[in-house]
Amino acid sequence: MSVDQATVRRVAKLARIKVKEENVERLAGELNSILRWIEQLNEVNVEGVEKLPRVDIVYAHAGMDGSLIDAAVKAGAKGIVVAGVGNGNMTKAALSALVKHAKKGVVCVRSSRVPSGRVSRNVEVDDDATGTVASEELNPAKARVLLKLALLSKREPADVQQLFREY
Repeated sequence: MSVDQATVRRVAKLARIKVKEENVERLAGELNSILRWIEQLNEVNVEGVEKLPRVDIVYAHAGMDGSLIDAAVKAGAKGIVVAGVGNGNMTKAALSALVKHAKKGVVCVRSSRVPSGRVSRNVEVDDDATGTVASEELNPAKARVLLKLALLSKREPADVQQLFREY
């Protein structure tokens, strides 16, 4: 489904909303983005799913060791999102704990809590070697939702990374 400028004008008229002509093209684009997002949600098969997998967010901080990451996994987390600084960074001790669990099959995502910027793959952390996933444009909360959905089916970290690139 696609919304063109004529549809925006018609819907605005039916809804009795005044839309300036210079905003029609932008609104059509925004509505099409929303519709694409809804179509993407339809790609996720949640039939028969009563509970999504547990995914915890762990906030990185100065002097952090791996105990919070270990505790999340011990409590049953199938995925971990680390809300790091900058490019999803964390202390060496925290990264070591994350890698330990990634190697055991827990899907581990590096994200950032800073207001802007992306977490790029293999820039400051060798994600290929560590088995971690870079959240790309997604903040920790959004990364958690996508990871919960990704974990509904068995996926390798490379497959999860592709989802983070696409969504």
